[in-house]
Amino acid sequence: MQATFRDIIVFIHEFPNTYIMISVVGTLMGLMVILPVIVYRILRVFGISGSEQVSSGAMDASKAISGFAALVISFCILEAQTNLRKAEDSISREASAILNLDRVLLRSEEPALVNLRPMLLAYGRAIIDHEWSLLAHPIHASHGAPEADTSFTALSRGIFAFRPHNEFQAEMFREAIALSRQLVDTREERLSYAELGLPSLFWATTALICVLMVFLSCLVAPNSSRRTELAGIGAAIGLLLALVIILDLPFSGETAATPTAIERVLTYRFGPT
Repeated sequence: MQATFRDIIVFIHEFPNTYIMISVVGTLMGLMVILPVIVYRILRVFGISGSEQVSSGAMDASKAISGFAALVISFCILEAQTNLRKAEDSISREASAILNLDRVLLRSEEPALVNLRPMLLAYGRAIIDHEWSLLAHPIHASHGAPEADTSFTALSRGIFAFRPHNEFQAEMFREAIALSRQLVDTREERLSYAELGLPSLFWATTALICVLMVFLSCLVAPNSSRRTELAGIGAAIGLLLALVIILDLPFSGETAATPTAIERVLTYRFGPT
């Protein structure tokens, strides 16, 4: 079930944010404004019409439920934003580790370490060119890209193969080992953040709330004043819901975390690639 909801959100993220907002808001507004008119006319055909008391009660219930829905969705927006910030912070730490490791390799002035810089570049490029596209799909991102694994393995073996002959070389070796481990940690952290997202229970609950709101709106006598109120409720909840959808997955959609920090470091240290 969780994977199904994730797949749906990933598919929706293929569209621009503007289209997502218009679609969600338009759908919810349409259901809450147009559907009551249709239901009311159908009931009139069969000689059934709701009393003013029922209509007023349904309107009050819709307002109460919409307030609860707005509170829940607002909390989820905050949670989604927090997940996005976590992913962006992880990327910044990963870029910093690449930058510092390249500095250590270059500062060592040892050919055995300096010659590892192209492997570090290859690792950074593998993250951007091969691994990043997998992050939108948690199932594919769980183990990362094989190209990144291969590049890092070659880099790690080169570092561990170095044998220092003096204290300065030993210090550079220790720093290189520590930074290579930091690269592993930050990569694993980034891959784990690809699995962040609101649970399927939230989406199921939100869907049921929206269905309940639409159902209650069908009990409201469709006069112009109430249609305006229902349209406002639908627009407000639709906007909040669209924002949650847009922010839900930190590595998917227009608002997704990008590898800009890593790209900037690679360009700064190795030039345009």
